[in-house]
Amino acid sequence: MLFMRISLRLALLALLNVAWASAQTGAGKAATTLPSTPNIVFILADDLGYGDVGCNNPKSLIPTPNVDKLAAQGRRFTEAHSPASVCSPTRYGLLTGRYAWRTAMKEGVLYDYDPALIKKGRMTIASLLKEAGYHTAAFGKWHVGLDWTPKEGDPGDWQWGQMVRYDSRPIAPRVDPTKPVHNGPTDLGFDTFYGGVSQGVSRFYIADDRVSGDAIRRDETDNVFMSKAESFLRDHVAKQPGKPFFVYLALHAVHSPLTPPANLKGKSKTGLLGDMVLWADQTVGRVTALLDELKLTQDTLVIFTSDNGSVHYPDNAKLGHSPSGDRRGYKTDAWDGGTHVPFIARWPGHVPAGTTSDKLICLVDMFATLAALTGRELSEWQAEDSFNFLPALIGDGPGRTELITHSYTGVFAIRQDGWKLILGTKGSGGHQGITPEWQPTQTGFDRPAKTSIGQLYHIAEDPGETTDLWGKHPELINRLRTRLGLVMQQGRTRDPK
Repeated sequence: MLFMRISLRLALLALLNVAWASAQTGAGKAATTLPSTPNIVFILADDLGYGDVGCNNPKSLIPTPNVDKLAAQGRRFTEAHSPASVCSPTRYGLLTGRYAWRTAMKEGVLYDYDPALIKKGRMTIASLLKEAGYHTAAFGKWHVGLDWTPKEGDPGDWQWGQMVRYDSRPIAPRVDPTKPVHNGPTDLGFDTFYGGVSQGVSRFYIADDRVSGDAIRRDETDNVFMSKAESFLRDHVAKQPGKPFFVYLALHAVHSPLTPPANLKGKSKTGLLGDMVLWADQTVGRVTALLDELKLTQDTLVIFTSDNGSVHYPDNAKLGHSPSGDRRGYKTDAWDGGTHVPFIARWPGHVPAGTTSDKLICLVDMFATLAALTGRELSEWQAEDSFNFLPALIGDGPGRTELITHSYTGVFAIRQDGWKLILGTKGSGGHQGITPEWQPTQTGFDRPAKTSIGQLYHIAEDPGETTDLWGKHPELINRLRTRLGLVMQQGRTRDPK
C-alpha cells in the first residue's frame, strides 16, 4: 500500500511539475547571443564563508580588498549556494552539473585512495569546454577521487569504507605510484593538472596523471598552485594566443590546517583563519594582476566562489566576526550557513559592473551556464541538475525556483517558492556528534516519505532559519517531500527538452 500511495503521489506531482519546469531557464540552449567567447578563470576557495568577504558583510573583520574590487568591477550574487555543505559532493556537482547524492557517495567526503567519483564517459565542464575549442587546465585541490593502479597481485577492489582509504603513510602499499592514475583530471577534459588528491595540503601531489614526488610546505600550497597557473597562462599566450582558455584554480585556503604564508601571518588581526582569508584574497589579486599584464582582462570571465560555508571556529564569535553572515550554521550543516557561498563574476562589457543580484543560483548550474555561453547543446543525460543562469549573469534574467542541498550526514533540504524543508533531523544535519534527533541515511526512492522528522522555514522571510514551522503546514511539507521523491526517482531536475 505504501508503494502504491507514493507512486500515485509521484505520478500526480509529475504533471504539476510541468509548470515548474517551464519556469526554469532553458539550460542547454544558448539563450543569449554574445559578441565573443571569453576566456574563463574559475577560482574556488575552500571553506570560505559568505560573511568572510567584505563586500558581502560590512561587519566582516577581515579585509578582502581584491575580492571587493572584483565585485566592484562585476556582479555579486547574494543567493548563491553550493549543492552540498562539504567539499567532495560540491566539486562533483560543479564539474558534472549533477547532484553527487545520485552516485554511490550518500554522505561524507572522499579520501586519497577512494575511487573516482566521476565515471568514465560522463562529461565535465572541462570536456564540454574542450569540445568548444578551449585549452583547459586545473590547479589545486581535486577531491573527487582517482582510480589508482594497484600493486601487482592486488585485485584493486577497495571501495568506500575499506581501510586503504584511511592509510596515513605517504603512499599506501596497495597502490603502484609509478603507474598512472585513471579517471582523474586529464581523463575528464583537462589538458593539464597539478594539485592534491583530497586536500589542498596533501602528502603527495599529482602532475597530470602521475605522482609528482614534490614536497610542498603547508604555507606554500596556494602560491605553488598560482605559480603553475601563471606559467600555463604565459605559455598559452605565447603559443596559442587566439585560442580561448579555461583555468580551474581550486585553492587550499581557507581549509585547515590553518597555515598562512609568513608574509600574511598575523596581518588579519583575527587569528590564523583571518590570515587564511587574506591568502585567498591575495590569490585573487594575483590572478587579476596577471590578466591585466597579459592584456586579457577584457576577454576573460573571472568567477570567484567557495565550495561550502565556513567551519565553525569559536574564536570568531569571541572576536565578533560572523563568517556565515546572517545565516544559521556552518560547513557540514543542512542550515544555510553550510551552503550559502560568496559568488562574484567579472567580464568587462558583458557582466554589469558594480551590480548585485538576488537570483537563486547553485554551483551545479555552472555546467549549463557555460554550455549556453559557448553555444553547446546538452543531451538528456548530461548535467541533469544544472540550469542556465547566463541571463541572470549578464542581465536581469531569472534564477532557480527550486534547489536541493545535502549535508555531511546525508540530510536533504529542498527550497521552493520561498520555503525550505529539511528532512531527517531536528538539528544541524552536520557532523553526527553534534546532530541531535538525527535519522541515519536511508535509501530507496521513498526515503522522503519514510523520514518522520524535519524542519520547515519560510526562508524568504526568515533567512536565518530561526522559526521552525514543522507541524504547522502539513500540506506544504507533503508537497515538498513528494517533489523531492520525484526528483530522486526520475534522476534529474532539468527538463532535457
